[in-house]
Amino acid sequence: MLSKTTPGNPVPLFDAQQRHQYWLIPFLLSDRVRGLAILDLTGRLVSHGVLTPNVTDEIQLMTTTFFEAVPSKALDEIRQEYGGFRFTPPFLSYDETPRRWAWLLRLEKETAEQRSIFIGPQGWYEKRDPSQREG
Repeated sequence: MLSKTTPGNPVPLFDAQQRHQYWLIPFLLSDRVRGLAILDLTGRLVSHGVLTPNVTDEIQLMTTTFFEAVPSKALDEIRQEYGGFRFTPPFLSYDETPRRWAWLLRLEKETAEQRSIFIGPQGWYEKRDPSQREG
């Protein structure tokens, strides 16, 4: 699956406190991301593999522009869903494990209420603090 790919530019991946923890190395077919390797800061391989192994049409793969900025469609949806929140600058992070990499966008209100939104290539979701869960 990755035999016809070339390595792309390394992308820094940060923890929730914005400390650099890993490198993402995309494997490219032209400008499309076919797979990834995740390295720690010493260069040790943490994980690697193909993205969307069932995709037969390469045009459906994400482009490298995902690593440059949060997709505007996702930002529009989040703005609509979370009106009244202030957006902090997003950064590439991960949800518990580097294999769950995504853009992390923190939302804040003057009431000190905060939300964490993870935005991946396939969509976005809110990660709630366990102390804020209902029930």
